[in-house]
Parts: sequence; structure tokens; C-alpha cells
Amino acid sequence: TKNSKYRSTYNATLKKIIDNGEYTKIYEKWFGSKPSLDVIKSQQ
Repeated sequence: TKNSKYRSTYNATLKKIIDNGEYTKIYEKWFGSKPSLDVIKSQQ
């Protein structure tokens, strides 16, 4: 697809922020609670 060249970069960046805890901080800011493990696993 047109955006497939960006997919690996996006996935690597997402994995990095999940691993370093930044994803949880962002999620808490916008949704008011910590993400469930199911949400985190679905992003990896």
C-alpha cells in the first residue's frame, strides 16, 4: 500500500514508547486511566 514504507518506522517508534513508559503517560493524559494490558499488547 501507499503507506507501507512508513509502517516499520511507525511500529518501531510505537514499540519504543511502550517500552520506555511514554505510551502509558500519554494514554493516562488523554483517557484518564492506565491502558489495560490488552491495549498495550494490541499495539505491539
